[in-house]
Amino acid sequence: MDILPAESPGQETVLAMFNTIKERMDEVQRDQREERDARVVLTTRVDALEQRDNVIVDKLDKIAQDNASREGALKLSMWTASFLGPTGLLGVAATIYHLFTH
Repeated sequence: MDILPAESPGQETVLAMFNTIKERMDEVQRDQREERDARVVLTTRVDALEQRDNVIVDKLDKIAQDNASREGALKLSMWTASFLGPTGLLGVAATIYHLFTH
């Protein structure tokens, strides 16, 4: 696309240079738009990955909490068993059986 028609031979050279510069500027602007669009796509992907990572971390935290409570219950059971001893455990079992059967 020519900017202006040439009126003299010297102007043709200058106008050709201007046209070349304008074409290059158009290419640069097109490249900048493409880069901007690519950055938007990349940002969207990064956000999606961060959300997925947050979900995974939340699930891992929940699993860790569940494991900690199971471990705590197991420790309490083991402590109770060691505190009562075998005879005490049999007594507790007999008492519970008696409560629920009579």
